[in-house]
Amino acid sequence: IPLKTDYVIEPILYKDLSNIIFGDYASLKSLTSMVLAYIAQLPYTDNGLGLQPAGKETPTPCLWLDYEGQHTNFEKQWTGIQRGFATDLELPIVYKEMTVPLADAIENVREDMIQKKIKMLIIDSLGPAAGGNLNDSEPAIRYHQALRTLGGTSLTLAHNAKDPNTGRESI
Repeated sequence: IPLKTDYVIEPILYKDLSNIIFGDYASLKSLTSMVLAYIAQLPYTDNGLGLQPAGKETPTPCLWLDYEGQHTNFEKQWTGIQRGFATDLELPIVYKEMTVPLADAIENVREDMIQKKIKMLIIDSLGPAAGGNLNDSEPAIRYHQALRTLGGTSLTLAHNAKDPNTGRESI
C-alpha cells in the first residue's frame, strides 16, 4: 500500500483527521483558521499564500463551532479577510454558536453536517468544547470520541496552559 498523505490544504490540514492549532491568547489562531477554511471551502487556489486546497475543483464545506465568541465578532474578522484578499465574496463558512460540550451536542451537529454537506469542522476552542475539568482525561476522551463519530476533517483551536509543576506550556 503506497503511503501518501491526503490533505484538505497542503501541507497544513490533514484530510479526514483531527488537526489542532494551539497558542497563546490573541495569537491569531481564529483568523488563521478562518483563512484556511476559506481556502478549503471555495477552493481558493490563487490565494498568494502558497497554500493549495487538495480538491482544486471540489469545495470542502466548513462548519465553524464557536464556543468563545459571537457571530458579530466572526463577521468582523471575516471583513478583515475580505480586505486582505481584496475580495467581496460572501462569507462561505457556516457558523454556529455553541454552549454545550461537543459530545453533548453531537446529534445536532451531525444533523447540520448532513443538511449542509459539511466536510470540515472548525472548533473554537478546545476547553469549552471538551467541557469538564481539563486536568482530567474524561473530557478529552469524550471530545475525541465525538470527533471520530462525526467523521471528516476537524481543526481544533486551543490555548496554551502552563503546567504548574514544570512551567512548560502545552495544550
